[in-house]
Amino acid sequence: MRFESVNVYTNTLIFIAFFFLNLPVLKNTKNKDEAKKQEKRDYFFDVLRGVSATGVILIHLIRWYLNVYELPTVFVYLSNILRFSVPFFFIISGYLCTLKNYSGKEVFSFYSRKFVRLFIPYTIFFIFCNYITRHYLFYGFENPVLTFFTGVSTPEYTTQYYFLIILFQLYIIYPLLLWITKKVKNHKTLLITIFILSFISMIRFQVFGSYYYFFLPYTFYFMFGMLLRQHKDDIDLKKFISSKTSTIVYIVTIAIFLVFAIIGREEYGNFNFGFVLSLFLLLYSHREKFENKFKFLNSLGRNSYYIYLVHPTIFNLVYGKACMNIETQPLNFIVYTILSIIFGVFCPYLLFVIVHFIKNKIKLLFNKNNVKKIS
Repeated sequence: MRFESVNVYTNTLIFIAFFFLNLPVLKNTKNKDEAKKQEKRDYFFDVLRGVSATGVILIHLIRWYLNVYELPTVFVYLSNILRFSVPFFFIISGYLCTLKNYSGKEVFSFYSRKFVRLFIPYTIFFIFCNYITRHYLFYGFENPVLTFFTGVSTPEYTTQYYFLIILFQLYIIYPLLLWITKKVKNHKTLLITIFILSFISMIRFQVFGSYYYFFLPYTFYFMFGMLLRQHKDDIDLKKFISSKTSTIVYIVTIAIFLVFAIIGREEYGNFNFGFVLSLFLLLYSHREKFENKFKFLNSLGRNSYYIYLVHPTIFNLVYGKACMNIETQPLNFIVYTILSIIFGVFCPYLLFVIVHFIKNKIKLLFNKNNVKKIS
């Protein structure tokens, strides 16, 4: 096993041992949270999604231009450190998922919302933009429909969108995961079990094949978010998360990871559970300090899905141009980086505004038709 792998696993297991040994017993109580009306949007999680979206953009920028320019090693370190970004998305997605009950109507409504809000934009955008940028401009003319149906399961086509593919899988099994949390009395034991399964599957897929398109290695993050929501008002859990001892352990774990990230000079991927949980819980324990601050990151967080959806296409276009102009390296790198960031953020925001405008118009038209029928 490689040097950096030994250290990342050791660091993870030490923190996880502390976490589970000190985590209070999370007894399964009837959770009224799901029965409540939809709560107001959580400002903290939008900021966190903004941070994660920024991290993903920077990681992809570094990966793209590392192949064109001889970037300083500091960029490799930065890419390694920002690997918390995708796991944060999974934790937040698990936290924000809700289901009022297990009736066929409610489950169908859950799937319908996810299908309309996530899968349809993904499908349309994948067929159009991925086809245009990766096949017409770079690889020649191909059938866009055939490209999509082969691409949704082929790493050659979908590597940049693996997060969304995994997220779709987790949303599909969410009702089952929620049902399990209702049936299991001890949620601490459940979380430990899910961690073991995720950790083993992560090692298995790293050794024997790609883990990008299978949900199991990422399930711990998602379940952690789900259970954190269910027990967010648990006094013992609040004390444990925000205690001085826990805070010190968070900081030490993060510091150790940063040292190894610089020494190892290689990317760890998305599976340093210790680093991810330490950073997340450190921020979560101070979530009230984020209220009405970092408004730009909050705005990015609200548009994070469209940022994740659009930015690879923008980067492909700019990267293709960059590959043709590598003579004046420093200036080109700065110019193409600025263009990538501007269009990678502006275009998703514009798409977000257009989609919501159309959606609101459809809702308004639908409500008018209902009023006419009633009258």
